[in-house]
Amino acid sequence: MPVRSDHELIEAILQGDSAIFEEIVRRYESSLYYFLLRRHSPEDANDLLQETFLEAWKSLKNYNLQWKFSTWLFAISYHTSAGFFRKKKRDVMVRAHRDGKILDQVAVQEEGYFVELSETKDIMENVWETAHEVLPESQVMALWLFYVEEKSIREISHIMQRSEVGVKILLFRGRKKLRRYF
Repeated sequence: MPVRSDHELIEAILQGDSAIFEEIVRRYESSLYYFLLRRHSPEDANDLLQETFLEAWKSLKNYNLQWKFSTWLFAISYHTSAGFFRKKKRDVMVRAHRDGKILDQVAVQEEGYFVELSETKDIMENVWETAHEVLPESQVMALWLFYVEEKSIREISHIMQRSEVGVKILLFRGRKKLRRYF
């Protein structure tokens, strides 16, 4: 049986064959999970992965065939992740005030996750670890989407809701700053 394209699967789902959504989940769960691990603990990444697929299921009728389906999913994942951090930051601020601790110290403990993806290549581990430590999150995400997920500038622009020029600037500045360390 030939492999069906994402668009064929989506059409079948929209016509009532909801069981096919499992194929979508199988295709993308691994790459979305590793994308989420860049910013979250494994437990939080699992929860956010489920939220991403739930939101995709609920919004599937709004999917625009102009975009690759993976780009649309990564956009949902990116925004789900951003919402998690906004909520987490509010929770941390309340807790920091209540416990009388310094906000930055609490935030680092709560959000300071970094997960290595490549155990076989020390240089790649160092690049991503350094990127996570020295770059703004937007630059890390743009670099990750470009180099690891192999998304185009246009797709990254859609995912991050920035202009294509804005994405190019993020990539340029991120690369430039990382060159100082390697």
